[in-house]
Amino acid sequence: MLKLLQTIDQLARRSRTFREMQDEVVRLLRTVPHYNWIGIYMVEGGDLVLGGWDGPAPTEHVRIPIGQGICGAAASSGETVLVDDVAADPRYLQCFINTRAEIVVPISWGGEVIGEIDIDSDRPAAFNDSDRAFLEDVAKLLAARWAGEQPCGPSTRAVAELLPPEMGARPVGTPMYGAVTYEFEDMQALEDYLGRQDLGYIYTRWANPTICAAERNLAAVEGSEDAALFASGMAAIATTLLSLLKTGDEVVAPHNLYGGSYHLLEDLLPRYGIEVRFVDVEDLPRVVLRDNTRVVYFEPVTNPTVRVVDVDAVVKACRKRDGITVVVDNTVASPVNLRPHEHGVDLVIHSATKYLGGHSDLLCGVVSGAHDRVQPVRVHGRYLGGAFNPREAMLLMRGLKTLPMRVERQCASAARVARFLSERAEIRRVWHPSLASHPEHDLAGRLLKVGCALLAFDVEDLATARAVVDRLTLFRRAASLGGVESLVSIPQMTSHWNVPAEGLARAGITPGTIRLSVGVEDVADLIADLDRALRAARKAATVG
Repeated sequence: MLKLLQTIDQLARRSRTFREMQDEVVRLLRTVPHYNWIGIYMVEGGDLVLGGWDGPAPTEHVRIPIGQGICGAAASSGETVLVDDVAADPRYLQCFINTRAEIVVPISWGGEVIGEIDIDSDRPAAFNDSDRAFLEDVAKLLAARWAGEQPCGPSTRAVAELLPPEMGARPVGTPMYGAVTYEFEDMQALEDYLGRQDLGYIYTRWANPTICAAERNLAAVEGSEDAALFASGMAAIATTLLSLLKTGDEVVAPHNLYGGSYHLLEDLLPRYGIEVRFVDVEDLPRVVLRDNTRVVYFEPVTNPTVRVVDVDAVVKACRKRDGITVVVDNTVASPVNLRPHEHGVDLVIHSATKYLGGHSDLLCGVVSGAHDRVQPVRVHGRYLGGAFNPREAMLLMRGLKTLPMRVERQCASAARVARFLSERAEIRRVWHPSLASHPEHDLAGRLLKVGCALLAFDVEDLATARAVVDRLTLFRRAASLGGVESLVSIPQMTSHWNVPAEGLARAGITPGTIRLSVGVEDVADLIADLDRALRAARKAATVG
């Protein structure tokens, strides 16, 4: 029964809804020879209402008051009821199937019965303690999936790990499965796997228990049906776009993109006959869709000048014609600020190296969305080879636990840093949506829940920018963002290296642009660090 239990979980946890999971569980339970009729009831008010079902067309007992019959008795007591001869049981409500024995297992969550599994057999005394233990484990899987669909806040979803059954004793921390290849019991088991590849594991490039656990958690945090992990953010972006585009297709994107994404679109995709059309970020909501346009790709909050895109308006424009897939890189905003699926976006990508991981110790990318959209990307990834590492999946799940509290603090600190910088005479411009001077200040207030932890500011020229950056002591000179440590970079020398001057100008990046990724340090110390560096750079320029 353990193998069947694992199969039930591996298949059912990939179901898109709890109701779909019910149907999958019923189908799999029906493979047990003495499980002749299977039903799953859920509690609605004071009744049990039949949901998943395998048997003759149910014409009666589709709704049973709690306390009536064998089913109602199990729901009332919250304990498994096993009956060897239903005809001799006074609680039996005669029905249209030839029932001789019955077992009813409550599905409970938080001490309350939320439903039950009802199995009938045409043989008397068909069920034993092994059936009881097995079905009670199945009930726990159903209860956990049901609970996962109940409304809860982002911090709760980030902490609640959704572990598969092969993780045994349900540890609080995520265990790591380092195995690369997996054994099959026999050739029939391998054939079953090849026919339904979500029934187990064969090779870590295809799937791995630790990676699957992380994907489940990311989908919950992002508010999507499914998620697929990749070796880096760029692997996720490239794999997603290549899965959606072919020769002759067009992708539309703004000039305001992360440098790696810009080079992918500008330098690589055209080699494969894919047309790329760049537009100004302000024009995205009025994007002109051509006959061959297949993808509209953008960052809701751009890097590094934190421009904010009206996601609703872009999605609305794209829905005017069938066949357009809206893909966003939500790295800078993070799910704490924005969950693009709630705005109609089809696929959401993150460089999970940044805020999702949060500790500058893993390289990772993720794409999320509906299962039927994510699965083709996942399959492409298997052959392109950008496989994720189970050790880093374990680190990613650790980082997710603190995601909301980290980002909330970082955004609040970044707003204070932006206000400080906006008052300095030597700074030409500060890019942060909390400032009234930001072109999308009002839009950001509506779209972003807690703000933005990234900001940029312009000084006179590249020499001045280098002088300021070299004099910072708490901000670390490093090319990334989103970690607990505050980082500083000059985009022209890091994230946007080798981007042509015209592309930089269209994105609002000058030679004197400095980008700050604000961490979790005391904000007063960060402001003092910036103040010292600005004063020292000004003094050095005066002496020079």
